[in-house]
Amino acid sequence: MGGPDFRNESVLPHRLASGIIEMPMTILYTGLLKKEGVFGKFYAQLPKGIFKRTINLLFRQKWLRIFPTTTYRDFKNILNAARVNNLPALVFMVHSTELHFGTSSYTKNEADVEFMYKKLEELFSLMKKEGLTGITLSDFAKSWMIY
Repeated sequence: MGGPDFRNESVLPHRLASGIIEMPMTILYTGLLKKEGVFGKFYAQLPKGIFKRTINLLFRQKWLRIFPTTTYRDFKNILNAARVNNLPALVFMVHSTELHFGTSSYTKNEADVEFMYKKLEELFSLMKKEGLTGITLSDFAKSWMIY
């Protein structure tokens, strides 16, 4: 139900038949099984329920995005999983409405906005500490080759 189902797609950038490079959002398994592959695809297809919740410790899928429950450790785990999976780039997103209170379900008040900015500072500090820099999608496409 809803939009397209990307659970079985690669987490790596790839070229579509049209020649366009697709940069998937950075959504990775950060649990014991960090390497994307057949087990992750199996897990993604499982229906919600007690079995899926039980084995979630093996997977712990995390999105490089700020939610009310996001921790600094989440950012570190995503970065670690990105390295395990040899991602050439990370894709982070934030809606502009989340940067002001009362315009998003994630930022209902000033404290929520402060939390959002605190997490942005943590993320950018971690990326700087790890030697990562930003790049536009256009520049990435120009510099990246698929063999």
